[in-house]
Amino acid sequence: MSTLETQVGSPEAAQDLYGLGVRVGFYLQALGMILYNYGNGEDYGKGLKLASGSITLSILASWFVFAAYQSFSPSEAVIVLLVLISLSFPAKATLLNPRTIADETTGLIILVIVELGTCSALLWTFARLVNTLPTFGTDNVVFFFAKVAINGWFRILALVYCVIDAATSILLVSKVSRVIAMAWGYRSGNVSRVRNMNSESSAMAIPAITAASTGNLILASRAVTSPRDDEAIPPLAPSSGEAIKNDGLESEIIKIMNWDNMKSETRYLGWLIWILVVVAVELTVRWNHLSPSTDLRAPGQLIPFITGIIIFIDSIFIVARQLWPHREALFFKFIAATLDHINTSLSSLSHVEKVFSEWRKKVLASTFALTIIDSAKNISDWLGRKFLRKRRRTEA
Repeated sequence: MSTLETQVGSPEAAQDLYGLGVRVGFYLQALGMILYNYGNGEDYGKGLKLASGSITLSILASWFVFAAYQSFSPSEAVIVLLVLISLSFPAKATLLNPRTIADETTGLIILVIVELGTCSALLWTFARLVNTLPTFGTDNVVFFFAKVAINGWFRILALVYCVIDAATSILLVSKVSRVIAMAWGYRSGNVSRVRNMNSESSAMAIPAITAASTGNLILASRAVTSPRDDEAIPPLAPSSGEAIKNDGLESEIIKIMNWDNMKSETRYLGWLIWILVVVAVELTVRWNHLSPSTDLRAPGQLIPFITGIIIFIDSIFIVARQLWPHREALFFKFIAATLDHINTSLSSLSHVEKVFSEWRKKVLASTFALTIIDSAKNISDWLGRKFLRKRRRTEA
């Protein structure tokens, strides 16, 4: 029997969308993003919108390509969408922190695109694709606290949920769009304000405006004239987060989002979604007898797997530093002591190696001398025996 006849599911999707390395890597990435939200109390989730959005947007684009060409089965389409939801939810949870909203306009725009794309994919899947996509030999079942058929009553229930989810997503997108417009206007106003300060205080200070990768503006000014001994050095200008707070932008964002009392609930919901997604994906793969790629040597499997490990380890360090701040100094002292011990050991080994090298040279020199003496003695004995034989012949 050929390989194509025994293959269940789409071979391309099994390699690129839900292979072993891809699934485990995405699980670890989603888990790391959840842990990032337990970081710094003021700046938790900073940069997470852009990181999550870039990953989910690439997955979503691949999903639409596979769906348009009917290159996977309905169960495989659901698997990819479940993984997508687990990766995008931690980024949406960061909207609870107004400090990281106004400074991440690009991340917000990508988050809006992913939210609208995910809703469209869910509606398209349960409204049409469950009946038009080829099954590729799968049982066409998914996990809904039990094994259920996709095109049965579960399809109607999922479609109703997707309509409700689309309505809430449109509301979320409208709020985020207002925040983006407000943040964009604030930044433009902040630039004008900084330029005015530059023109007014040019005789006393030299302001430097540095544009960061996310478009943040940080004003740093120091007095040109040297301060007197009894005067303190002027401090740096407040950071962008403090400037936002002083200008009232934080309060405006909180009023727009209206999520001030949902921080704990959102964190618990993130854990619940992650657990349900892992269980649903793994059981759906097993029940449909799919054959995902398990070759971690392939770049398509290895890259997301290694990325997930790195993100997960980094998130653990972030959380540990937040929960046990006094342990950070002890940790670095331990690292410094360990490196010093290794350096001392290497120095000792270097000294031992030097002594051994000198001893080896002496031994070799002594051996060489003994060899020369033995060779000279052997040559003299050989010459003496030859001379005696010659003398005996002459006497005879």
